[in-house]
Amino acid sequence: MNGKKLRQIVSWHLACVLNRVKWQHTTAMGLLALWAMLVGTIDWPLHVETRQMTLQLAQHTALEPTRPPPAAQQLAPRDLTHEFMASLPGFEKYPEQLRELNLLADKSSVVIMRIDYRYEQMPALPIRKLTLRMDLRGDEAQQRRFLQATLNAIPNLSITRLAFAKSADGAAKVEQKLDVNLYYQSRQKASA
Repeated sequence: MNGKKLRQIVSWHLACVLNRVKWQHTTAMGLLALWAMLVGTIDWPLHVETRQMTLQLAQHTALEPTRPPPAAQQLAPRDLTHEFMASLPGFEKYPEQLRELNLLADKSSVVIMRIDYRYEQMPALPIRKLTLRMDLRGDEAQQRRFLQATLNAIPNLSITRLAFAKSADGAAKVEQKLDVNLYYQSRQKASA
């Protein structure tokens, strides 16, 4: 068989196949060819490069001395109690903070009608607690200003109770009952 006859047979078979192929088949074959080209031009070189980088990193980490993992270094959990105690001022600061409390009341135009004090040693902790029960008088905006200024100025202060009562005579003044705790380091820990 000569070359001319072979070309005619191949072209005849190719024409028969093309006559039977519909546009859906052509589209599917085109998409398949596009996918094969993308894999060949993008994915395969990327895969080869990733493998090379992995091998380089494996060699590099094999040369480094082994370090214990970070979780093994922190076997003991953080002791938040000691961090809290370290953040507290010493007990000798309480007169200063009480004066500051009175100044904040004056700046906010709030009148402190009465204050009851009680000192307590926290059980099993080197912390002293100063409990204040206060009766305040002023309008709502003044009292809100006082509370906000107090919480911002004195970081070792916590409010345990807050109660409002409007005056019976219909005046704009509001009476407020406020229980506050101030926490301090005990004298023994402050000197250590």
